[in-house]
Amino acid sequence: MARVLGEKGFEVLQAENGEIGLSMALANHPDIILLDVLMPIKDGISMLKELRQDEWGKSAEVVLLTNVDDEDQKAEAAKYGVDTYLLKWNWKLEDFVGLIKGKIS
Repeated sequence: MARVLGEKGFEVLQAENGEIGLSMALANHPDIILLDVLMPIKDGISMLKELRQDEWGKSAEVVLLTNVDDEDQKAEAAKYGVDTYLLKWNWKLEDFVGLIKGKIS
């Protein structure tokens, strides 16, 4: 996914876990943050909660892209301002790229 987004002209930052991802997001203020619910060290919902405590992070655009189809997780994400919770198997890569373009334009 990162490779394809890069090929489409996006600058992509990648983190190996949620803790590093949070630090990178707060330092770099990206246009959009893609999270998975399941990530090492700090899961996506925990990262989202901490992100929303930061002044910039309160309004950061976040998309959850995951294989976890869980209504409680969706509700928790919505509670923290995520209106886009995508299940990986429901999306083609090109459609996903179009969604990202639409969110940051």
